[in-house]
Amino acid sequence: MLTGVNQLTQEEQRASLYSLVDDEWHRIIKFGLNITETASLSDTIQAMEDHLRSQRNVILDRRDFFRRNQQPDESFDDYLIALKEISEFCDFCRHCTEDRLRDRIITGLHDETAVQTLLSEEDLTLQKTVDICRARENAFVNASALAGDRLNAVSAYRRGARSYSRASMKTGNQIVSNRLGMSLPHSERCHHHGEGIYVTCTASTCEVYQRDGRRKSTSKYNTPVDMLSSHGYPTAVQRSAL
Repeated sequence: MLTGVNQLTQEEQRASLYSLVDDEWHRIIKFGLNITETASLSDTIQAMEDHLRSQRNVILDRRDFFRRNQQPDESFDDYLIALKEISEFCDFCRHCTEDRLRDRIITGLHDETAVQTLLSEEDLTLQKTVDICRARENAFVNASALAGDRLNAVSAYRRGARSYSRASMKTGNQIVSNRLGMSLPHSERCHHHGEGIYVTCTASTCEVYQRDGRRKSTSKYNTPVDMLSSHGYPTAVQRSAL
C-alpha cells in the first residue's frame, strides 16, 4: 500500500495517505482529528486509530470475543481467524492476547474430544493448541473419507453377490426342472388342476404314474410346490433361506 513511504517527504507521505482513503476519511483527517497539517504519517495513522476506537466501546468488542464459539459447520482455521480479527479491537496486551486466544479456543470449540485432549496437556501454549486442533480435524476428515471408500467397496461386493446368487438360483431351478421332467413337451404335462402347469413326475413311487408307466388323469399334488417338496427337492422359499 505505502511501499517505500519512508523515502518520501512528509508532504509526499500525506499525499500518498490521502490517495488511499475515501472522501469521508479525508474530511475526518482534515477536520476531525486533533493533528496539524504538518503531522508525521505515524502520528496521523495513530490519530485515525484513536478516532475509530472512540466510535466503539472496547467492552463491546471484548464481549463479542468472549461470546464467539465455533459453529458446527465451521473449520478450525476459520474459527481461529475470526477470533484473531475480533481480538484486534479488544486492546489486549501482546502477552495477554495469546493467552486469551488459547482460552477462547478451548472454551469455544465444537469438538468436545479435542477439548479433553487440550485440558490433559501440560504447559499448553497457543501454538500447541492450534497444532492439536488442526491435527484432530485433519484426522477426522481423512477417517471420514476412508470410511466412505470402504462403504462403497462393501456395496459393490453385495451387488455382485446378489447377481451371483440370482444366477446360481436360475441354474439350480433349471437342473431341478430337468430332473422332474418340466422340460418335457407341453403335451406331456398335466393341466388337470387349473391354470398352472403341473409337471409329470417320473418317480416310481409317484401316484401320477401307474405301475405300467401310464399317467393317471388326476394327481394327489395340488400344486407344483407339493410335488417338489414330496420328492426332496428344495422349493424356492427353502432355497432362499440357504
